[in-house]
Amino acid sequence: MADNIATIRVRVTGEGEWLTYNFLADDPEKSLKTFLADIKPSKVSSTDGIAWISVRRPGHRKTKEKVLVGLLNHWELLQQSGRPINPHSIFDLAKIYNVLSGKWHAQFDTGFKCDHTWEAVAKATVHGKMGCSAKVSPFDPTDRNSKHVICVYNDDFTDRQEVYELEDNIRRAGIKCHLSYKPDVYTYLGIYRKNKWQMRPTIYDSVYTLHKGSRITPLYE
Repeated sequence: MADNIATIRVRVTGEGEWLTYNFLADDPEKSLKTFLADIKPSKVSSTDGIAWISVRRPGHRKTKEKVLVGLLNHWELLQQSGRPINPHSIFDLAKIYNVLSGKWHAQFDTGFKCDHTWEAVAKATVHGKMGCSAKVSPFDPTDRNSKHVICVYNDDFTDRQEVYELEDNIRRAGIKCHLSYKPDVYTYLGIYRKNKWQMRPTIYDSVYTLHKGSRITPLYE
């Protein structure tokens, strides 16, 4: 890994370190191949402080920190106001601050299948044929039942056609397992399963069957 450090950008967050593909314009195909060969999910350990391995479509930008500060301040005011808190009020907040990204995610056992799937997702993302970014969790050697999570992002969770097209592209990449879709605004606001508002943080499910293909089910009214 040290010999190919130019292909890796390390970003430290509260979760731990992110190992992100560093797009090299002079030889993008070689740099991506090197990144994927050096950093396989099954060979990267969470005990080394690694939170995620990630790639982005060239030119894609993350949500700015000051936008998230505004979102969180407004969220605090909403909770204090006594007004209803439901998916619609969360979606309204997301629209106000343009925090509209979301992700399809799935779980995989560690090993070759996960590494192969991640390689397909990463290549398609960088080449602009899937979402705007993607990430995969590392191997956790302390948990015998742990699984890798692969997330594939799109820009706008309110655009149903965009969300459905991303799901279709994921399926075309050969991923047939159960998928769930979650807007990032839920993560930023700290809303997970079993929250006190009894809201589902996921808004779509996708199930694939051999003879019928995939079926997406909306989970909110």
